[in-house]
Amino acid sequence: MQLKSEKIYIGEIPVYVVHPIREEKGPVIFYHGWSSNALAQMSRAALLAVNGYTVYLPEALHHGERDPLEDYYVVEDYPVFWNTIFNNIEEYNSLYEFITAKEKMAPFIMGHSMGGMTVLGIACKYPDKVRGVVSFNGSGDWGLTHLFIQARFGVNVGRNWVLEDVVDARSPVNNLEHLADIPILMTNGESDISIDPRAQAHFYENLMQVNHTSKRITYPLLGHFVTTNMMDDAISWMDEVSASLERVKFKRNVIVLIISMFLVSAGYTMVIPFLPLYLSELGVPEEQLTLWTGLVFSSCFFVAALMGPIWGKLAD
Repeated sequence: MQLKSEKIYIGEIPVYVVHPIREEKGPVIFYHGWSSNALAQMSRAALLAVNGYTVYLPEALHHGERDPLEDYYVVEDYPVFWNTIFNNIEEYNSLYEFITAKEKMAPFIMGHSMGGMTVLGIACKYPDKVRGVVSFNGSGDWGLTHLFIQARFGVNVGRNWVLEDVVDARSPVNNLEHLADIPILMTNGESDISIDPRAQAHFYENLMQVNHTSKRITYPLLGHFVTTNMMDDAISWMDEVSASLERVKFKRNVIVLIISMFLVSAGYTMVIPFLPLYLSELGVPEEQLTLWTGLVFSSCFFVAALMGPIWGKLAD
C-alpha cells in the first residue's frame, strides 16, 4: 500500500502532506513537540491517512529547517519554548485559509507535547476554525505546567519572569468560554514526567464546567509517548465526532428544505386569486374560467408528482 506524500510551503511554513488512498474524511493538522520536527511525525500521519484523513505536518519555528536550536534543553532558551507555541498559534490562520480552500472543510487539529499545548491555544483563539481538538500529552493549564517544568528541568526564572503575564493570560484554562462548543479529546500517560499530567487533569476539571462533551483518557504506567492505542482512540473519537457533525448537518438541511417547500407551496396558493383575471385577459370565455383555472393550478402539482421520483433519483 503506497501513500502519497509531498512537501509544500504555506507562506514561509514548510508543511509535509500525507494523502489518503481512498476514503476522504477531511484534513488533520498535526503539530510536533519540542525538539522534534515535522518529518518525525510521518508514521503517525501514515496511520491517520490509512484511516482516510489528509494530514498536514507543519514545521514549528526553531525546528527542522526553521532556524533550529543547537540544544533544546538549555535554561537560557526556556522562553523560546513558549514563544514557539505562541508563533504556532499566530501561524494557524494561514494554514487554515490554505487548507479550507483546498479541502472545503475545517480541520481537526492534533498535537503531541508542545504540539498538544499548541492545539488548545489555537482552539481558544480560533474557536470557529477548528473541527475538533486532540491533545496528546499536552496541557491546557499553562501556568501550572510552567511551574512543573521549572521543577522538572531545573528552570528558575523567578516571579517577575518577562512572559509570566502572557502565559497566564493566554492559558486555555483562563479562556474556557471559547472552548464551550468545541469537541476536545485529551490523552495523557499517567507516568509522564515531561509534561506533568496533573496540569491537564486540573484543566479538564475546569473545562467540564463549560464543555460536557470533552473527553480525557489516561494510560497507566505510560510516559511521554504517543502509542498506537492513543492513535487508535483518537481516530475512533474523530470518526464519532464527524458522524455527529454530519447528523447535525442533515437535520439542519431537512429543516431548511421543509421551510423552503412551505414557502413554495404558499407561493402556489397566492396565485389562485389572480389566475381567473389573467386567463380572462388571454381570451378564455367566462363560462370556462373555472375549468381552466383548476387545470392551470393543478398542472404544477401534476408535473411535480411526475418529476419528483426522477429528481430524487438524480439527487441520490
